[in-house]
Amino acid sequence: MFRAHEWPINAYLETTRAEYRAAGKDVEFLPFYYNAEFVPLNISVTTNVVNTCDHDSDFIIFQSMQTCFNVATGAIIASPNCLVRITQEVGGRRLEDRDTHLINIFGRAQRPFLWPRPLRVPAKSSWTTTVTSLDAANNLNLRLTYGGVKAVPLVMR
Repeated sequence: MFRAHEWPINAYLETTRAEYRAAGKDVEFLPFYYNAEFVPLNISVTTNVVNTCDHDSDFIIFQSMQTCFNVATGAIIASPNCLVRITQEVGGRRLEDRDTHLINIFGRAQRPFLWPRPLRVPAKSSWTTTVTSLDAANNLNLRLTYGGVKAVPLVMR
């Protein structure tokens, strides 16, 4: 039995495959993850990490997740108090209209957040993840993970 999110992802991938075929190419989808590491994320600071797609393949984001540890104790923090902004570098477009709490985009601890609509990042482009720590007591080690597939074009024969 399909879970609720699997059918729309398959439909999105088949639509993407049809777009490539219309351009005279076939495509292979390879599972892939990009990480944005904020090590350490100090008390009450804002910092950026830029992720860049490979030159030969698009990246389609389906899910995101976060892992956070307290620097001093090493304890897992399931719900860090941080704000996040994701900006596509292609046109400077923000994915949300204002900074959003980390839990709303990356879920709790290592349970992924499934995006309601996949995001296709073109080859040779990048996106910036900006995190603002609202925690006034703890320095954090924060890893934000974008999960999805690389769309590697193949030459049709």
